[in-house]
Amino acid sequence: MDEAINLFKKVIRALHDNDILKDIIIVGSWCLYYYRIYFDETRHISPARTLDLYLMIPNPPKIDKDVDVNAILENQSFDLKFDYNTGYVKYVNPALTVEFLTPMLGRGKSGPYEIKELHVNAQGLRFLNFLQQYIVKIKDGDIEVTVPEPSAFVMHKFIISQRRKNKAKAERDIIAAKELGEYLLTIAKQKEKMIRIFKDVPEKWQDKIVSGVKGNSEELHKLLTSI
Repeated sequence: MDEAINLFKKVIRALHDNDILKDIIIVGSWCLYYYRIYFDETRHISPARTLDLYLMIPNPPKIDKDVDVNAILENQSFDLKFDYNTGYVKYVNPALTVEFLTPMLGRGKSGPYEIKELHVNAQGLRFLNFLQQYIVKIKDGDIEVTVPEPSAFVMHKFIISQRRKNKAKAERDIIAAKELGEYLLTIAKQKEKMIRIFKDVPEKWQDKIVSGVKGNSEELHKLLTSI
């Protein structure tokens, strides 16, 4: 994982240096790297253990400059892999894979979303708008990143774990969500945020969150079903 972490940091640095990191939300398990920083390097949050880095472009995007992200990633030794069946693009390195995502709103669309300003396309997925609604800025040295609020991350993981076809990935989602979620319950302000965010989401989403939590975290299930 050391090689993956080093490359991850180089990618984030390159996006920062090109002044486009501010237009991107880091989602997926690499958020755990920043949550550990956010909570003073607590050992209650395991480090990211994945080779997939997901970068979300908000929908609608708010990008104020033209930057060729393809060139940035090529400079970091990534190869562009184009899927002719779906039109989606991945950036692949033996140590790390980078994918761009964006929230699918309304009826959505077939095929990728073109992000012209960054010269990339993004896969539209349901429930990502949940993450873009609840964000937090975290400083890592001289770099500031945008990630979902920890409570939003937890709830999203419990939702998508039920939609995963890959059982191993679903299990990793559950473990990460349970570990972080139960830690948040020990912090009064974070527990209050979790309650507030849960109350804000549509009732159908609340049901999906509770369904994902049930049988996986007694503490979280008790809290959410009491709201």
